[in-house]
Amino acid sequence: MSMDPTKALVNVGVDIGQMRDPTALAVTVFQGPAKTMIGHVRFIERLPLGTPYPEVNQRIQTVLFNLRNAMFAEGLVAQKFRLFMDVTGVGRPIFDMLTEQLPKHVLAAAVTLTAGNNLTKQGVEWHCPKQHVISTLNRFMTERRLILPATPTGQLTDEARQFQRELRTFVGRKESASHVETGARQGAHDDLVIAVGLSLLNTASYRPPRQRQAIVTNSTLGGQPRPVRGLRPVRGARLYDDGSWR
Repeated sequence: MSMDPTKALVNVGVDIGQMRDPTALAVTVFQGPAKTMIGHVRFIERLPLGTPYPEVNQRIQTVLFNLRNAMFAEGLVAQKFRLFMDVTGVGRPIFDMLTEQLPKHVLAAAVTLTAGNNLTKQGVEWHCPKQHVISTLNRFMTERRLILPATPTGQLTDEARQFQRELRTFVGRKESASHVETGARQGAHDDLVIAVGLSLLNTASYRPPRQRQAIVTNSTLGGQPRPVRGLRPVRGARLYDDGSWR
């Protein structure tokens, strides 16, 4: 990817909720060279449990509309937006409803999360190992290339803190030599983790995890903020990896 600061890659991840899990959306904007691109999670949202499918569809449309306006206002250019929706459970009707109304600049993929090891793509249909989603998210976090949304004062938003809490309870359990079971502990949610993970899908090649490990540690989330590499200062201020400008 070009180092031009106006060029950006925009991904939207959607985890469709079911009876006991809410729907979650995440918007991530990427800038910088392909191998070291920085992902700025600009927006995370968890919809109320039980939100009707037509309202979920409308909310996604609204987010996409507002996102395009925000990109234009900030002078950022993205030829296409890419939307990745989990259709593993009940997401297929919403995906079909959504794709009938999407603008031309949004490319949508229906993602079926699997327990296997192979990522396959056929048209808009993606069959993606859940551990691939999580390992990609883990890599961005451990390499400090994922910036979470923050308030104007530099504090993480409520949704970003909820995302961090989900990460702390999300585990990878090695069930066999070829299979790693991933998910939230019993009684916990993982919708924000999956939504953000989906928004990273087409940014890195798949590297299956080699050993049992927690997805994130306290040291990953702690430490002093660092300037984001590869991004030029804006009006004399630099962007730090905690989402603040200084």
